Amino acid sequence: MICGEHSISQLTRANQQSRYCSYELFGIDILLDSKLKPWLLEVNISPSLHSSSPLDLAVKGPLVQDLFNIVGFHLPEKISTHNQVILTLNSMWLKTSKSSPGRG
Repeated sequence: MICGEHSISQLTRANQQSRYCSYELFGIDILLDSKLKPWLLEVNISPSLHSSSPLDLAVKGPLVQDLFNIVGFHLPEKISTHNQVILTLNSMWLKTSKSSPGRG
């Protein structure tokens, strides 16, 4: 990816009408020492937004919602119980149809 950065950057500048129409999200990993001094561990240019734990979901869920709100797609705080049930059933159906060859 680094070897293609210059080409991508040139094409972006040539085709982007305004520098305010694109956004980037960086993942920054820090470590706090015993005196609460932060130490930078790494910066991720393509952080994972997959939530594999309740803590991940609690951090990344609002982050994604804020990102969409910043760019003008206003998301509701929470979906209704009815829609939660529909999403759960759809998810269960997709898992079942993927694990059963010849169905669907």
